[in-house]
Amino acid sequence: MAIQLYYFYADSHGIDSVGGDIMAVLAPISDAWLANPVLAQLQFTPPSLVYSHATQGGQAKYLINPIIHLNGGVRLALPVASWGSTSNEGHAGLLFSDDDGRSWSPQAAGMESLVAPQSPDLEPAFAPLAGRGPNASYVALRVRGGGIYQSWSSNSSDWPHATAASLPSADSKTNVLANANGTLLLTHNIKDRRHLVVEKSVDDGRTWVTAVTLADGADGLQRCYPTTVVLPEASEESKTMYAAVYTVYPMSGARIGIGLTTFTLD
Repeated sequence: MAIQLYYFYADSHGIDSVGGDIMAVLAPISDAWLANPVLAQLQFTPPSLVYSHATQGGQAKYLINPIIHLNGGVRLALPVASWGSTSNEGHAGLLFSDDDGRSWSPQAAGMESLVAPQSPDLEPAFAPLAGRGPNASYVALRVRGGGIYQSWSSNSSDWPHATAASLPSADSKTNVLANANGTLLLTHNIKDRRHLVVEKSVDDGRTWVTAVTLADGADGLQRCYPTTVVLPEASEESKTMYAAVYTVYPMSGARIGIGLTTFTLD
C-alpha cells in the first residue's frame, strides 16, 4: 500500500485571528526514502484547501490534535475548531475523509452541536471507541477558564451537549489517545501548567485515575500543550511504550523548546 505523509495547517492570510483556512500538503513516501529518511528530500504537493474560514459566518478555523482513524482505519477524522470573533463563540468538530485524505467533508452541524454550556469549545481531543461501533468516538474539550468537558457519539457526527468531567484541569490544551486495548489516556495539566499528568480510563471516559505524573512542578517550568503517541518500535509484546511531547517554558519569558517523556503503564 502506498504511503503518503500529510501536513495540515491553518493559514491566517491576513485574518486577525489564531486561525484561518485549514490547508493540506502531502508527500508520497517511497521505500528508498524510508531507508534514508531526510525531510529536506520530501516532495510536497501544492497546498489545497480543506476547510474554509468563510463557513460558519466567517469564523477562523484551527488545528490542535492529530487525526484519528475510524471504521477500522478506512475513515480518517481530522479534529478542527473554529475561533469566534467574541469570547462567547467557538465550535469544535471533525472533518471526515473516506479516500485516504484526498477530500474532506465538513461536519458543520456536528461542530455546532458540541458547544459546551456557557463556554465555547476549545482545542478538541478525540479518540475512537472501537467497542461502541466502527465510527463511535469520545471527545475531551478545553473550555475557557479551565476545566474539561466531554461527550460521546455513536457516529462521530451527532453529539450530545458536552458535560463537565470530574477532573481537575488548568486552562490548557488536552490530548486523548485510545490504545490497542481500548483504554483511553488523557494527557492534561492540573492545578496549573507546571503540573502535567496522564489519566487512564477503562470505561470510555466515564471515570479516570491518574496513571503517570509527567511533571510535578518542582522545577518551576511549565509543560503544556501535550500530545501522546504509541511508540510501536519501542514496544514489546507485553509492554507498550508511550511518548508524551509538550511545550516547555518558564513562568515568564520566551519558550524554551519541546520536551519529550517516554513511559509505560505497567
